[in-house]
Amino acid sequence: MQRILNFVFSIFIVTGASFALAEARGGINAAPVTHQLAGIKLHSLQSEDVVDLEGYIGKPLLLSFYEDKCRWCLRQIKAYNRLNEKSRMQFVMAGIGDSNRLLRLWAKRARPEIPILKASQKLLELIGDVPATPYTLIFDSRGRFVTKVTGYMDEDKLELLSKSLTCET
Repeated sequence: MQRILNFVFSIFIVTGASFALAEARGGINAAPVTHQLAGIKLHSLQSEDVVDLEGYIGKPLLLSFYEDKCRWCLRQIKAYNRLNEKSRMQFVMAGIGDSNRLLRLWAKRARPEIPILKASQKLLELIGDVPATPYTLIFDSRGRFVTKVTGYMDEDKLELLSKSLTCET
């Protein structure tokens, strides 16, 4: 069953990544992409910095949303931590909710090695409803939206995703 799920997931991701690559090369005349990184700035929950998401253009980005008290979100942060050094992708977590203090405390439990940011109202208006957490938006190396995934992605799925987004075989 796990093999079937991994196969279906890889087809879903490869299809989305292939569509983005074909569009980037001018091969598909598609509707405009609504989610783009340009012009989105988020406050860090680890420092006083403001982070411009446009700075992540150059490598594929997984922007995952989390809430305090979400155990699957903690697992997602830990999976990102394990892959962060060896992956060709970038990982960022964005907290949603009213309390920055609770978002910081909850994220610290996972000992993040990736940026932990606060989702801005502008970003939330742009993406619409976050149906459940973790909720991940996937962007190609040019900062263009590829696809979204609701729920936890284990390391195997993340490695498949990395290969499809970076055109590895």
